[in-house]
Amino acid sequence: MVGSEKHYYAGGNTAEGFYNLFESNLQGLDRVYILKGGPGTGKSSLIKRLSDTWQEKGYMVENIHCSSDPASLDGLIIPELKFGVFDGTAPHVMEPKAPGAVEHYVNVGVAWDTEILEKNKQDILHYQHQIAQAYNRAYASFKEALRIHDDLEAIYIQEMDFQKANEVTEDLIQKIIGGKAK
Repeated sequence: MVGSEKHYYAGGNTAEGFYNLFESNLQGLDRVYILKGGPGTGKSSLIKRLSDTWQEKGYMVENIHCSSDPASLDGLIIPELKFGVFDGTAPHVMEPKAPGAVEHYVNVGVAWDTEILEKNKQDILHYQHQIAQAYNRAYASFKEALRIHDDLEAIYIQEMDFQKANEVTEDLIQKIIGGKAK
């Protein structure tokens, strides 16, 4: 028996920076595992494998996708079990509200080869700086796009014939479903 799945985002990159809705996903869960560890430590891969396993067992699984990489998972929830696993690292940092009673840390960084990482420290810091700059440029572009959108919207709304728009809407509803819209 294979369970069902739901896919959605609990955060997004916006004109105001990263918008986080992860905390609301924790409400009502009795057991939460918060994965900590750097990039490439397998957090998303682990969440994906857990999702597949629980779905194969017949459970409905909610898959929470990464706003920066839709192919990656930042979390999963199994509502029937009141259970969740989340990537608790930036930008959606999570800290326990009831540590040990509800939330539990999992340090996936224990598998790091710190010797190799230390040898590549300068490259790592360089790439992290580049990533941060790219996000800042993206957020600035989103902000500028929103400003342009708002300027255009103000012009269009001022010139909008809402009565005519309602008539067009009613006509379209008639053609699609027949009858009067309520």
